[in-house]
Amino acid sequence: MTAAFTSLRQGVATELQWSVLAGGLDMSKAIERQGVVRGLSGHLAAAETALQHIYDRAKLANGWRPTVLYFKELEDIRTFVDLHAFQFRQLSRGELRRAIASATGQIRSCGGKVNLADSAAMERMAA
Repeated sequence: MTAAFTSLRQGVATELQWSVLAGGLDMSKAIERQGVVRGLSGHLAAAETALQHIYDRAKLANGWRPTVLYFKELEDIRTFVDLHAFQFRQLSRGELRRAIASATGQIRSCGGKVNLADSAAMERMAA
């Protein structure tokens, strides 16, 4: 996720890199709902707003175009990326699995598609 943020910050992010950040945000919201790490909802909401505004500017009728970013958007997303890493360090494997199930269920219920990253790598992060 750090690499996706770096690309976004540099103004060269692809739609896939944007979706990595959006998926990470869904995971962070699922962790927040679980109650493992609480008190981050305001930061997560700010990052969600920033990602949505970036998406709205970058998504064109014929594809994706990297867009200019505003300082507040970058700060909100940087804060989220840092908090996401902190959340992962607090999770047990079971908590991680429950967060993944919750996030994927939420995404699918809204009609979205889910592509899971290497789950073994994610579990190592949470161990």
